[in-house]
Amino acid sequence: MDGSAMIEEKYKLLFEQQMKKYEKQIQLMKDTIQAMAMEFQTIKSQMADVQTMKQQMREQPVIKQQESQRALPSEKPVHPRQGNYKPEDVDIKKMFYFGHK
Repeated sequence: MDGSAMIEEKYKLLFEQQMKKYEKQIQLMKDTIQAMAMEFQTIKSQMADVQTMKQQMREQPVIKQQESQRALPSEKPVHPRQGNYKPEDVDIKKMFYFGHK
């Protein structure tokens, strides 16, 4: 029975070594999964920040347009090339050439 006890002890030792190896691998996998979960949470928070920034950027031009519309005077300044003339502004003699043909 000494031989079978020795074989049994060897199997026990091999079994324990394999178990320790598997435990290390499982722990490594757990650590990797935990790191990935933390990275995923970081990415989610960054995405949320980007979404809020996009929303703020969308709202900001609307506010700027409203402010610029308020800041503009109600009447535009008269520009002479836009044709905002009155009959008394232009002499009819300057419009037609009455000289020699």
